[in-house]
Amino acid sequence: MPENKESGRRDERQTGLFGLAERLMRLPTGKAVLLMLVGTVCAVVWSERVKMLDGVAEWAKTVSERRQHETALSDELQRQNAVTPILKAILKERTASRVSVKQFHNGTSSLRGIPFLFASTTYEVVAPGVSSEQLRQQRVPVQTIIDWIPRFLAGECVVQKVEDAKPPLSDALQDYGIHTALACPIFLEGFREPAAFVTMDFTRGWDAGDAATIEQSERRLKDAAFIIGANIQAPKY
Repeated sequence: MPENKESGRRDERQTGLFGLAERLMRLPTGKAVLLMLVGTVCAVVWSERVKMLDGVAEWAKTVSERRQHETALSDELQRQNAVTPILKAILKERTASRVSVKQFHNGTSSLRGIPFLFASTTYEVVAPGVSSEQLRQQRVPVQTIIDWIPRFLAGECVVQKVEDAKPPLSDALQDYGIHTALACPIFLEGFREPAAFVTMDFTRGWDAGDAATIEQSERRLKDAAFIIGANIQAPKY
């Protein structure tokens, strides 16, 4: 029995990698060839290890990005749940046609000097039968409402009738079907100047018998602007 085991071990050494290595060592250039083979095997193993690590890193990056995306969606949902009920309440109380929040972006954090470049509608509610304009009101040049900026900087609201507006604002109001608009600035924490504004649009004119008087609507919109400012996200430049 011992002889058979020893014979088996000799047979194993004569075959496979051990046998190949022994035969190569007997050749004049066998050692060099053996070293080259070992180096190639090590290189392949290292390459696969690097690929595996790259795969793990890519997987971790994907998971991290997915979690960041999920967190962003969750945060935006919370903001929607905080802002939308306020806009709906104003829409109903003031018998408005459309109430929306527009945020400045793609510029500096100031309306002085180098201005914000655009304003985009981020939240909107509309009355039955009134069209939504949120998709069309994206990246609207700030120059469109340039006459409102001094009032916003002073923390004041603006009442704008289409017949009193000048191009390009008058063209925009007509395009959106707005007869009268009331807009109030929104200040965010850490911003000395408005980073957004909330608007109340009417597709019809105000008259003496209208329940949504200018004074009442302006006061209500100012209160809403304060609350909205505590719930929306700062602009991304």
